[in-house]
Order: sequence, then structure tokens, then C-alpha cells
Amino acid sequence: MNFLGYTSTSKLNEKQELVDKLLDANHQFHDSNGTLKSQVAKLKEQRAQAQRQIGELTDVKNLQVSEIKRLKQELETLRKAWFKVNKDMEEKDQMMNMKNEELVQFIGDNKKLRKTNEELVLTKRKFAEDLDEAHEKIEQLTEDLQKTNDRYDAFVTVSGTNFANHFERVLKKRKIPELTLD
Repeated sequence: MNFLGYTSTSKLNEKQELVDKLLDANHQFHDSNGTLKSQVAKLKEQRAQAQRQIGELTDVKNLQVSEIKRLKQELETLRKAWFKVNKDMEEKDQMMNMKNEELVQFIGDNKKLRKTNEELVLTKRKFAEDLDEAHEKIEQLTEDLQKTNDRYDAFVTVSGTNFANHFERVLKKRKIPELTLD
């Protein structure tokens, strides 16, 4: 018997080989276990990193969602502002069309007024010419009247003198005392 309690060397060699194999297997197990532990640690680290990335991506997604909401609100505000501006533009366009129609009407009225004004100016010139002719005629008639008045005064004076002389002669013939006309 040997020190391990086995009697045969072949069995001892077998057992030694078995122990060696077990030791090799144990070393391989420890190596594999260490490798697995390092891989598990790496995987845990990768998982933690993936979770951090998921958290970051979630944060980015949340930021994007809030940005999308903000942009949608801004877009809605811009759309409302656009509708308001469009409505204002339509109202201003209608006002401009009305003003344009008023301007066209004003221009038409202005043309009529110009034509009427030209007619009035021509009529005024004609009346001024007629008035000048009337003044000339009045002056001519005044001169003629003055001449006629002068001739009449001369005639009346001559006639009055002749009448007075005739009256005196008649009175003398009849021998009536002198009468005075006073």
C-alpha cells in the first residue's frame, strides 16, 4: 500500500492522471470562470452604458417631443397669424378696390367738371365780349342821347325864344299890357 491507500501503481497513475485532468479542468474552469466573469462585467458595463444611452436617447426623445410640440404651437400661431394677415390683406384689397373705383369716379367727375369749367370760361368770355359790346353800345347811345339832348335843348331854346317873341307880338297887337311869366 502506498501513502494514499492504494495498492497498485497503475491505479495510482490512473488516479494521478484523473487528478491531473481534474486539476486541468479546474484550471480551465477557473480560466473560463474568470473569462466569463470578465465578460459578465463587460456585459454589465455594456448594459449600464446601453441604459445610459437609452436614458440619453429618452432625454433626447423627450426634448425632441417637446421641441415638436413647441414647433407645432409655433406653426399654429404662424398659421393663425397668416390667416389674420391674409384676412387683413383681403380687407385692404377690397378697400383699395373701393378707393380705386372712387378714384375712377373722381377722375370721371373731374373730367366732367373740367369740361363744364371750360364751357363756363368760354361762356364767361362770350359774356365779357357781349358786355364790352354792350358798354360800347351804351357809350354810343349815351353820346347819341347827349347829342339829341343838346339838339333838343337848342330847339327848345330856339322854340321858346320864338314863342316868347311870338307871344309878345300877339300881345302888342292886341294891346294887352305886358304879362310876365313869373
